[in-house]
Amino acid sequence: MSYKLINKGRTPCGTYWTIEVNRELYRASAITAPVTGPEVLIFPADANHEVSDWIEVYGRRGTLDHEAVIQEWLSEDAS
Repeated sequence: MSYKLINKGRTPCGTYWTIEVNRELYRASAITAPVTGPEVLIFPADANHEVSDWIEVYGRRGTLDHEAVIQEWLSEDAS
C-alpha cells in the first residue's frame, strides 16, 4: 500500500505530515513527549487537514521519523 504526501508543517510541540491513503486523509504527528520521549502518532484528518478524531490509528514510540512509521503502519495494515 502507498500514500500521497499532502503537506508538512510545524506545531509548537513538533512536526506533522498530512497524507492521503485510499482517499482518506491522515495526520502523522511527531513530538517529543516530556515523560515518554519521541513518538509519531497517526490520526484521521478532515478536508481541512485537521485531526478529526484524537484516537490514533497507529503510533510508535522512540522515533520522530514520519516516513518509517507511516511505512510500518501501511505494511501492517496490508497484512
